[in-house]
Amino acid sequence: MGELVNARLAVVRFTRLLVDLGHQLARECAQLIGVQGIEISG
Repeated sequence: MGELVNARLAVVRFTRLLVDLGHQLARECAQLIGVQGIEISG
């Protein structure tokens, strides 16, 4: 049981890490492209 819980926690942490990285990349791209590019793609 303990190993399963640890595995789930690891997956959750990894997912959060990926989400944080995604947000950082999105912000950097937004600064590079500018707001207009995001409005067009959105």
